Amino acid sequence: MLGAFLTSQACVCEVPAGQHAKMSLLERIEHNRIIPVLTVGREVELLADALFDGGLTCIELALGENSDLDSVRRLANRRELVVGASWVLSIDQAAVAIEAGVDYVACPGFNNKVIQFCQRREVPVLPGVSSPTEIQMAYDLGVTTVMFFPAEATGGIAMLSAVGAPYPEMRFIPVGGITPANLMGYLHQTQVIACGANWMTEPALYSAGDYARVTAAARAVVSQTVVWKTCPKNAGPLSIQYRAKGAHSAMPVNGLS
Repeated sequence: MLGAFLTSQACVCEVPAGQHAKMSLLERIEHNRIIPVLTVGREVELLADALFDGGLTCIELALGENSDLDSVRRLANRRELVVGASWVLSIDQAAVAIEAGVDYVACPGFNNKVIQFCQRREVPVLPGVSSPTEIQMAYDLGVTTVMFFPAEATGGIAMLSAVGAPYPEMRFIPVGGITPANLMGYLHQTQVIACGANWMTEPALYSAGDYARVTAAARAVVSQTVVWKTCPKNAGPLSIQYRAKGAHSAMPVNGLS
């Protein structure tokens, strides 16, 4: 797993061309370590290109009623990207996202119906949690990779550390209030595999059509984070097995590992 604390200096493990195809979804998210959240609008493909040029290969798309699903499908079909559907509130939204080909579904809260729908479809799902009760509910469904949302408003790193401690199997993706100033503090938590954020895609950066500023912001965050696949000092790649009612099966938790 990601394991011990490292310095905040860049320590980037390069992935050879084509290697992403051999990595599991969870490994790709761990390698990226930050997931920009994009609203699906007319600029979304240009933003995804700019982020990719800056070294970020995982994105989440916040789907709305009038989202351009053609753009979602085109992005989801790009093998070099991991594309999740963000802020999914209902089974109908999950079904639309899955039909568009996204790699996983993310919910802002704990939505039992959406979780079980995605599990039946064998599509990875990341429910949102902010309390021990919700973490336990996810655990009982065999889900051990979750979003911690809203991260800062809920109590930040201290709260995450406290609620995560009784659940050593759980892995978290904090979202909400993540900034360049607190990013590394979250990523240094051993149960955190990545963070969701959107400062790299603030409209002010590209309002004049200058997507190079988005690329520069992505490069800056990549240089700030520690990116790796495996490390001999740790226990090896994170491996989480699907746990159903006390038993173990070959199906990975959330479909991520």
